Amino acid sequence: MPGRSIFLGDGLFRPDGGSGRLSTYRVALPLGLSALLVSMVLMGPAVTTSFDRVVQPGLAVVLAALSAAAWVRGSVGRIDQLLLISGNVFLVSRLAFTLAAPDLPARAAILATGLPWIVVLLLMNGWLLNRHAATLVNAAVVFSVALCALAWWPGTAGGPDSAALSAALIQLLFACTTLLVVQALMARHTAALRRHVQQATWDANQDVLTGLPNRRSLMRRLDACAAREDGALAVALIDVDHFKAVNDEHGHARGDDVLRTVAHVLRGYLGGRGTVGRYGGEEFLCLLPDMDAAAARQLCETLRARVADLPMGGVPITISVGLAVGTVPVPPQTLLESADAALYRAKARGRDCVQVTVRLQQDGAAVGAAASPGRVEPVQGSSYA
Repeated sequence: MPGRSIFLGDGLFRPDGGSGRLSTYRVALPLGLSALLVSMVLMGPAVTTSFDRVVQPGLAVVLAALSAAAWVRGSVGRIDQLLLISGNVFLVSRLAFTLAAPDLPARAAILATGLPWIVVLLLMNGWLLNRHAATLVNAAVVFSVALCALAWWPGTAGGPDSAALSAALIQLLFACTTLLVVQALMARHTAALRRHVQQATWDANQDVLTGLPNRRSLMRRLDACAAREDGALAVALIDVDHFKAVNDEHGHARGDDVLRTVAHVLRGYLGGRGTVGRYGGEEFLCLLPDMDAAAARQLCETLRARVADLPMGGVPITISVGLAVGTVPVPPQTLLESADAALYRAKARGRDCVQVTVRLQQDGAAVGAAASPGRVEPVQGSSYA
């Protein structure tokens, strides 16, 4: 997909996150380097070619450099790229050279030292790349192996060595094709599972009726806002007035429409200034970080007026708002209780109004005052008056 990194997708075998890949590289790359060095020492001239003698030392230098980069926290993307390029080019080129080189003795034995690593290469591609890129790259590798085998096949002169080599190449192609198919199927299954997990996560944190964050999500955000080291935090508890009467007189379907419409107004006006969610039933909760009492009170009064102006087909809709403002860090439950107390005052004063509680100190007393419908009154005894 345009603009999307092929390395940061949904590879099947790759650990999540750059730090996880670095930790894996710190183990895997030295092991790969050790395996290469051991093979260079133990393999005699009978199972090596001029290609091995020229290219393998260079590959060892690349693996050593990548191992060092992993330990000094180098760029994970660079390590991915170099590892992919060096691994794919080396193994496919070695296979092509071994099959194409004329009069190469012990051809089957030479190839036997590298064929298992082609399977490892396919796994590595699936680990590093997202599923679409891994499928394309691994298909290209399998296609290259098949081309090399077909190009060599007409030139065989028969004999036990050629028969063993033919059998090995056929088995390799079957194994690679099987791995490619299984990888593609598992990647599809993983993608479907990821979609289900994402949907379940959304369902666990969103209110189905209004599309707003639900109470669980709101509490997590409130905890985070209240735990900050400095600043103000305003919490507004909003209740739809006489909602039970709306349900009783007009039906629950109309009640659901009212909640959706109110939610739309709250979210639309609030924008990026805070978070609004459904607290429960006909109650909504607004979290307004870094907003002082005057600004928060004016915002709530505007919300109250906008809801009162909603055309709801002859159903009068108003809201009562209990607003609490404090200085963080502050216990979240303290703000909620203060907002709830302010909401009760708003209902006691006839509903369709905003009541404010300002907590000037984290432990201290709260002071409150009413705002009558359509206007905002100052809070007596606070610095916000």
